[in-house]
Amino acid sequence: MPYQQMAQNGYLEDLWPYIENDPDIGRDGVLQAPMKAAEVNGSLYILFMDFRINTLMGRERVVGNRYSWTLEDLLESFSTMPEESTILRYNTTKKEVFDNLLCFSLERFVDRESCTCSFDSEEFREILAFLSCFPDEADIAQPQQTEEEIIRRIKSGKQMLEVFQISMLEKTIYGDALWGERAAFVGYPTADGSPGNFFYPMGDILAMSSTCENKDAAWDFIRKLVKPYRKRNSPNSTIIPFVSIPVNRHDYELEIWGEFVYSVDFYRRASPDDPTSVMLPWKPFTYGPPIYPMELLTEEDCQRYDTLINSTVQLYWPNDELADIVWDTIGPYLAGDRTLDDAVALVQNRATLYVNENQ
Repeated sequence: MPYQQMAQNGYLEDLWPYIENDPDIGRDGVLQAPMKAAEVNGSLYILFMDFRINTLMGRERVVGNRYSWTLEDLLESFSTMPEESTILRYNTTKKEVFDNLLCFSLERFVDRESCTCSFDSEEFREILAFLSCFPDEADIAQPQQTEEEIIRRIKSGKQMLEVFQISMLEKTIYGDALWGERAAFVGYPTADGSPGNFFYPMGDILAMSSTCENKDAAWDFIRKLVKPYRKRNSPNSTIIPFVSIPVNRHDYELEIWGEFVYSVDFYRRASPDDPTSVMLPWKPFTYGPPIYPMELLTEEDCQRYDTLINSTVQLYWPNDELADIVWDTIGPYLAGDRTLDDAVALVQNRATLYVNENQ
């Protein structure tokens, strides 16, 4: 649903007043970062119960202890890597990088209110430069051989970044375990160094029509997404974790308490000599071995997790038509058949025409 355009045209109701006036929620009752990322001109037109974070992660020792960076920062870090190293997996193509990381950020270059675009900017040029770092086609290999090569390169320090999705606190230490040392969740590079991570909304996503005849009844239904989901259990009770990060602040804080306080205590009681031996494995590869955390969660991990959420500013909300226009237009440039200036000018022209035609 193109909710940004619908909101600009007055079709949707601003939900912030309903949240603020709800006695069980209130504005401080929801996490601000994902809500702000979903806003259109300061108003909130959609709600979702939980979310995940799409990011790029790498060894903190290599990429630095940060949650955002520029292309210059990325290339500087990459220059310290061994010979024959790659930024992402060795078989990652330009199209995969565009589809999986960059097409979601194209709305940053569109002003729906004024029907203008800013693809003729330094930031978009940085995106094209980033895409240029990857091959046009992937090496043809058997899936098992491909995975074995990826795992080998990760272990030998010849892959700098990995696409990663964080759905709960424990995923931070599983990220560490993939590299065998502390990971940093830097996201994709941006021209101004702003965060390049994304909130990925999960489950139902609801909005309210601005012409709804019974808005109180509509809100009574929508509020179920962000009202407190459960009460704090006693330390001896089993806590069933969310499969994603809850938007409701009470549930979010309870989730951290459940994963950190309860699970750490559980693992220590289950195996005092080696608590990590009874932790559930993570299997990121079909053919590769499962990965176990190297250590239990710490308060520092909780802070790292909270900082990542609060520093994320973008919502995953792809516009397939706009993405197709941009990809088709930059294709000749990436193939070496068009100059950068010509490609940027053509994207600016075609995107502006598209935005004006779809207002």
